[in-house]
Amino acid sequence: MSVLDSYGNPTTSSRKMIAASDKYSQGLQYVPDMCRDLDDLFTASDWRSTLTQSRLIFGNFAVPRAASIQKADWAVGRAWDPEFHGEDQAWADEYALPFLADWYKLGDVRGCNFDFTTNLWLDSLATDRDGDYFILLTENELGYPMTQRIPAHRVGSRGFGQMVTRGQYAGKRIVNGCVKDSYGKTIAFLVLGESEAQDEFIDAANIHQGLDPEWHDQSRGIPAFHAAIPELRKAKTSEEWELMAQLVASSHALIEYNDDGTPDFDAPDVVQSGYGEDDSLTVQTYSGGMVKHYKANSGNKLESLTTARPSDMWDSFQDRVQRSACRSIAWPYELAWKMDGLNGVTIRNVQEQARHSVASRQDILRIAAYRQITYAIAKGIENGFIPAPSNPKDWRAFSFIMPAQLSIDPRNDSKTMIEEYKLGILNMTGITREKGKVYAAHIRERANEVIEMKKIMADVEAQNPGFTIDPREMIMLTPNEMGETTDE
Repeated sequence: MSVLDSYGNPTTSSRKMIAASDKYSQGLQYVPDMCRDLDDLFTASDWRSTLTQSRLIFGNFAVPRAASIQKADWAVGRAWDPEFHGEDQAWADEYALPFLADWYKLGDVRGCNFDFTTNLWLDSLATDRDGDYFILLTENELGYPMTQRIPAHRVGSRGFGQMVTRGQYAGKRIVNGCVKDSYGKTIAFLVLGESEAQDEFIDAANIHQGLDPEWHDQSRGIPAFHAAIPELRKAKTSEEWELMAQLVASSHALIEYNDDGTPDFDAPDVVQSGYGEDDSLTVQTYSGGMVKHYKANSGNKLESLTTARPSDMWDSFQDRVQRSACRSIAWPYELAWKMDGLNGVTIRNVQEQARHSVASRQDILRIAAYRQITYAIAKGIENGFIPAPSNPKDWRAFSFIMPAQLSIDPRNDSKTMIEEYKLGILNMTGITREKGKVYAAHIRERANEVIEMKKIMADVEAQNPGFTIDPREMIMLTPNEMGETTDE
């Protein structure tokens, strides 16, 4: 038998296996129902507001901006050259790799200023700042493969609610520019033009969405700074007010106390702006506002205005906000701003955090980069710019030469790698990879150096008869290395 309330309804009790917040909790803010799809919780309006504020932060806050740029610098660097792993190496050396070398410079519709690696660098910034970006895979009038970057704000749902009402995708669900099938997969994107008549649906097979997802059910990327936006905006306002206070303080050089409470009006550099006849404040403009006069009861004196602003507490709080912003994009605060108080252990910890963040970003960029170069190779073969390889699978047998790993203490890291190589823990392939090189190319370059050195030595000896150059006089691999000796 149920106990009824005053309205005749059965009463219920709240069971909390784990502490939770509800509207009846004392002292806690009520939390609405969040057990819904992210696309319902994070609406298109919320997304645009977050994107706008994130772009303002990137454009006006030095530390978050520096953190994003540092991550992009280390994730992209001056690397990402294609590396072939297929069977038809002759095809790759003669056709595919030279074709890609040219395509890296010419493959963007905006021209050579936006080469392949520059676009990757910009893609990394867009991932943090905008949440996502889009790459249209297209071709020019000659059939040459091209790409076009589409910024995040150019994909949306203008003119539609939750359902597409016209075109080939009519009846499909649309979420902030992403057209969904019944399984939640994005099958097309609505790219916005200058007007609604210029909007265009583009099949997902022809456009790549680059993002670093945080939720299983999200359709659009979320700007990485979102977790710190309120604190950063308030901190910026506080900083502006603090600078204003310092400007006011710095505009006062001296305070003069005298019997009259007025300046010397006979002085040529005094401009009167008002004076008092009683004990009230008298303010005078004096050489551009450098001196203010206050009436005193008796006695004359000059004092220098001193100020302790900003305080250490204020500065410490601002640092805390900046640290929060750096953590929101998974980048060590110490690399972007202050490295005070670090020792050997904490430096290595900071370095490992940065390396993990860089590796995670490279995983995201690699997906987009691989799709672009394989598209370029496929279109190049299809439209006759390069021949097909003997192995049908070789057109996609590519990877990338990655940049050198971030190192805060390169000398110590080199010593560690040498010891690990001696013990067999690390191979030369791994060492060259950490240095941003390929082992085979490194050995080939080293062998060519040896041959070049021997050729030059032979030429010099021929020009100087009677002299012989010992190779150990050119380079010593160990300290105090001695020449060969013969037993008598």
